[in-house]
Amino acid sequence: METEAVLRKLAEAHRWLAELKGVISSIPNDGILLDTLSLQEALIGFFYERNK
Repeated sequence: METEAVLRKLAEAHRWLAELKGVISSIPNDGILLDTLSLQEALIGFFYERNK
C-alpha cells in the first residue's frame, strides 16, 4: 500500500473515531455499549480462530 493512501485512511479512521467518541459521550451509561463491543470482538476472534 502506498504511504499516501495509508495516511488518507488513517485520517478517515481518526474522524470516525472522533464521531464515535461524541456519540458515546451522549449515552447515559456508555459502559454498556463498550462492554458489548468487547464481547462482539471476542466472539468474532473466537470464530475466526475456530475456522482457520
